[in-house]
Amino acid sequence: MDAARLNRRFISDILVEGCAFRDSLGYFADLRFGTGIAFRNNVIERTGRRAECRDTSASARLEHVGDVSFENNEFRVPEGASVPGLYIADGVEGVALEGNRIIFDNRKE
Repeated sequence: MDAARLNRRFISDILVEGCAFRDSLGYFADLRFGTGIAFRNNVIERTGRRAECRDTSASARLEHVGDVSFENNEFRVPEGASVPGLYIADGVEGVALEGNRIIFDNRKE
């Protein structure tokens, strides 16, 4: 896929840092177009308290994007839940993963 198709000016060079995502109904990040998108030092959590949550609620999906990074994020899911995933469509290039952690939480609240 050529860079011109990926470069949408309204979705480029975005940093999502220090945010909390909790119990999203679907993917916490569903990126369809863009370049230079970074998720750094965030907490992505699926507590299991929201009935509408799907198994993908602490996961991300990438399509038609380039140069996307996920760095030092913490993924928290209930013990026994499915592991969060990164769903990458064919043709996506430049995905970097570094220092991310998955924590299975067995607390009863």
